[in-house]
Amino acid sequence: MKIENMQLRDWNYTKATFDVVTKEDITIKNFRIVDTGKGPFIGLPQEKGSDGEYYNRVGMARELKDELTELALSQFEEMGGDTGDDTDSTEGPF
Repeated sequence: MKIENMQLRDWNYTKATFDVVTKEDITIKNFRIVDTGKGPFIGLPQEKGSDGEYYNRVGMARELKDELTELALSQFEEMGGDTGDDTDSTEGPF
């Protein structure tokens, strides 16, 4: 699995968007790195249903999501993104 097309964002809680390419060369688009102030996490691609609610378009096992989270956050930090993990900082994450 690898990350492609990561772009830093400043959209409310969304800090970055990216695509994932599986070992079978399947590309899944529109993953997000989200930070609501409780620490960053990976948001799965979603679509809005006819009821106005948002639903995940992709499901994955916890182990795979943990691996993806580690990989994505590592690349995010390399690109200069802030995960808010700096406990010495007096400045808030937003």
